[in-house]
Amino acid sequence: MKKITIALIAVLGLYSCTEDFITKDPLGVSSTATYYNDPDQCKLAVNAIYDPLGWFELHDEYLWKIGDICTDDAERGGANGLKTYTTGDDWDKSGQLSVFQATDRSSVMSGIWDAAYKGIARANAMLDGCEGTDNQQIKEMRAEVRFLRAWYYFQLTKTFGPVVLLKNSVSPSDAENLGNRASGDDNIGTKAVREQYDFIISELEAIKGELPTTAESGKVTSGAARAFLAKAYLYRADICDNPADYEKAYLAAYTL
Repeated sequence: MKKITIALIAVLGLYSCTEDFITKDPLGVSSTATYYNDPDQCKLAVNAIYDPLGWFELHDEYLWKIGDICTDDAERGGANGLKTYTTGDDWDKSGQLSVFQATDRSSVMSGIWDAAYKGIARANAMLDGCEGTDNQQIKEMRAEVRFLRAWYYFQLTKTFGPVVLLKNSVSPSDAENLGNRASGDDNIGTKAVREQYDFIISELEAIKGELPTTAESGKVTSGAARAFLAKAYLYRADICDNPADYEKAYLAAYTL
């Protein structure tokens, strides 16, 4: 009789349970809806956005290769020396980089593209996830991330010219329909490049006063933002034929 009573109580208890009681979110899985509300978790996300900068596809190797070895600043050395410099070697197998005719088949060019967009995707995820926050720590980190996203776009624009300008996270299916030309653009993407420099500069102007003057080693500061802003103005002045930007570069560099 005692066993029957216990079983009956258990059955009645199950019927009295609400759906909220038996339906729980997985406790071991973070949700993007709440992840970026925590400054400690946001810091981890920001560190992940810095990460691609040190990959060999960017500053560790590839940006140096196209910036120096493809010019007269340096010559590619190694076992074969200059013998294979224009006919192909371990990093320029097609020989196209050295004569400025690289295509998307080049591992160097595709590597830069992939690494930069991974940094941008991580930045957009963080910025979308904590938009409208009132937390001062997270606000500073948002400024830091906007700097990094602008930096990735600067490298892409310098290297490729017109690229896909993503200001928010996009799904893989939506990404398939995106292009690297602005509406009414010409064949070389003049309008798109201008929009990219405009975006980079507007981001830096917006956050230059929101960054600290000192930070952890390797982290973005207000001084870094002003220096980068001056550089971006100089590039836009030259590439987009905008002479007024020279004075703006001067002011960005010398005005606290």
